[in-house]
Amino acid sequence: MKDIDRTSWIQNAANLALYYIAEYELPQAEHCLNAADLFMPREPSDADKDLCCTLDLIWAKYYHRLMKLNRDVAVEMEKDSSFKGGKEDPYSLQACDRVVLKEKPHVPKARFERLPIGPPRDEI
Repeated sequence: MKDIDRTSWIQNAANLALYYIAEYELPQAEHCLNAADLFMPREPSDADKDLCCTLDLIWAKYYHRLMKLNRDVAVEMEKDSSFKGGKEDPYSLQACDRVVLKEKPHVPKARFERLPIGPPRDEI
């Protein structure tokens, strides 16, 4: 029996998960990501760190798509008058969208000091 190429298997499962995420087939995407996670070592070596980061990014895409899908469903449910009892809900997603779009959030200006690179000069 031929040995399984662990890296290739993880990459293939991750790529398949990306396809399923794009097609909104989230249960299949989760299955592929879980399968890829099974082949990841518990303590990744330096060579596996890029693969580990890639897999984490794909998990992030999966959860982003899941939240977007759930939000879209919630907005559709809000349109149904039987769902909200015919009253305007000030905390609905649509009401929140109106507030967010009208007001620009205040973002404070941050100033970062320059960090030294390497050991202090007196230690060289």
